[in-house]
Amino acid sequence: MKKTLIAVAVIAAGAAGYYFKFGPGAAGQDSAVLEYVPADTVLLSAQLKPINMADYLASLGLFPQYYGAESQKSIQDLIATTTEPGMKFMLSLALSYMQAFEKPQELEKITGLKLSMRQLMYMVGVSPVVKLEVANEAAMWAMFDKAEKDSGYQHKTGTVGAINYRKYTFTMPEAELDLVVSVNNGWATIVLTSSKLDAANLSIALGATKPAQSVVSSGKLKELSTKYQLNNESFGYISSQELVKALNSKDGNQLAKDVETLFGAEAGVALASWREPACQTDTNAIAASWPGMFIDSSFTIAASGMEGQSRIQIPTENKVTIEGLNLLRGFIPQQQLKLIGDKQMMNFALGLDVAQVAVGVGKLWEVATTTTYTCPALVEMQTELKTSNPMGALAMAGMAGGVQGVSMSLNSMKMDAATQMPTEADAALVLSVANARTFFEGIKAMAPPLAAITLPADGAELDLATAVPEMAMTGLKPKLIASDSHIAVYVGEQAKAQATATVGEKLAKNGLMAMGLDYASFFELMKNSMEASGQPVPPEVAGMMNMNMKNSTVFDVNNHGLVITSTVKLAAPATK
Repeated sequence: MKKTLIAVAVIAAGAAGYYFKFGPGAAGQDSAVLEYVPADTVLLSAQLKPINMADYLASLGLFPQYYGAESQKSIQDLIATTTEPGMKFMLSLALSYMQAFEKPQELEKITGLKLSMRQLMYMVGVSPVVKLEVANEAAMWAMFDKAEKDSGYQHKTGTVGAINYRKYTFTMPEAELDLVVSVNNGWATIVLTSSKLDAANLSIALGATKPAQSVVSSGKLKELSTKYQLNNESFGYISSQELVKALNSKDGNQLAKDVETLFGAEAGVALASWREPACQTDTNAIAASWPGMFIDSSFTIAASGMEGQSRIQIPTENKVTIEGLNLLRGFIPQQQLKLIGDKQMMNFALGLDVAQVAVGVGKLWEVATTTTYTCPALVEMQTELKTSNPMGALAMAGMAGGVQGVSMSLNSMKMDAATQMPTEADAALVLSVANARTFFEGIKAMAPPLAAITLPADGAELDLATAVPEMAMTGLKPKLIASDSHIAVYVGEQAKAQATATVGEKLAKNGLMAMGLDYASFFELMKNSMEASGQPVPPEVAGMMNMNMKNSTVFDVNNHGLVITSTVKLAAPATK
């Protein structure tokens, strides 16, 4: 059952991987679809460059056998035992998708959807809208007919303009929701809405009418693409400005109007303080300073695997905040700014200019505590924040002035079953600091165990087990190398090469943090450690060993604010 639920969840997640293309260079049909996306949508994520769903799922390791007889029987058993018609209906649809992905080339025959399809997701007010490209409309409706027959759940029909639709009503204690489905111009549209909402919402969602302002006609997409230098073939965003309008107004956008319609007096009471003029002014200013989250990506997907890069931009218009974040940036080794290597298990690097921590955090603290608010709730939050001034604690950071970062690479490790201590390892630890030799002499004065250590000359290495006899007890034989900018301790030949490369680099402020993980080798270590200690190995841990995925993520600052870049390489496991 667990495997079935995971498979169903991944199918749903597969429909949420979006790419899209817009603007002057976009194809006419692409632009036509985007003309129906309201400019005031809270979120937008789209894939208008076709993606082969069979290849996509195979690249995740979800081969057809994962949707086979065993998994399908679990869904069939649930359909047989569930008494709630709405649940039976949804389970029947899920079963159809599983049957389609068991035989991917029959996706169009079973579901009506294109095997290589384009997708779009956005919101019309409070209503989520999903659009999927259709190859065979009759097959799609046949799938819904089967779900109705399996569940006894019946639809009602309706028409908006020239578009016919089906409506499935789900009644719950909290609310009554309508699932509306239509097909028009080669696109299936699925809308989750309510009969309480303005009928114009459904007309826009189904594509019968255009919004007064769309993301294209308003110039919003072009503006965002230019400002944040986004990859136009893969893009998405969440707008804090549109979210705030729903918080501080009754009619600032369609979402605010829908909240008022659905919750009326309850919303008025719950949000009354935020709708006062002072709070409207303050929250609008915050949203203008922090406009939201913007995402772009570029992936190559095939049945053999997936490789690509994604970027999350969290911008701010507050220049003092960006200055503060920039002051914190430190040094990250070049090898950790790239996708983790084939023979590495994991790495981590913290780039931090310790000498600038107090100044950088001071700027961030200044923005948080001196910005003038008149909204009572924000004034109260700011007053409480002022009682937790971190500047005193950060004064100690000056003692480590010159430190620019610390990095770690772990390539392999074996653990002792009894002590759970490493018996073999290939790993490196590097401290990056300006005037490293002078810095180390200062540290020795405060740390007696280091007194016996004299940093070796450039190009030479020190056997730490000889210099510090206690280290010999580990049996790992650590070595130390140094330069004017780095001090590195390593064990193993691969780690030696990594440490040597880092020690030879010049210091530069190039990031805040970086991390990388090879999932297969990391979970193999976990599995071996559990087995050695006699612990049972959870199936999910053993399963992760088959995920041949490598991921690296870098946190940094650019001229817009915080930026997070992730690189992934996923090779599909061999078919079993």
